[in-house]
Amino acid sequence: MHEHLRLVAVPVADADTLGDVETQVLLQLDPPLNLDKVARNPLRTQLSALRKKYGRKRRSASPASAG
Repeated sequence: MHEHLRLVAVPVADADTLGDVETQVLLQLDPPLNLDKVARNPLRTQLSALRKKYGRKRRSASPASAG
């Protein structure tokens, strides 16, 4: 994996094309924590199951998040 990722803001004439740009970037970089717009693999399948098991609903039910 790349040692550092960088973010660069680029003005675009047609914002409707940004979804396609995002898809192409994800296909090139293949970031392991992204689950959308990338191919499923054993790591992402396990991550998806863990997120489902320990996701927002479980965290919001904890006493620390109350109040």
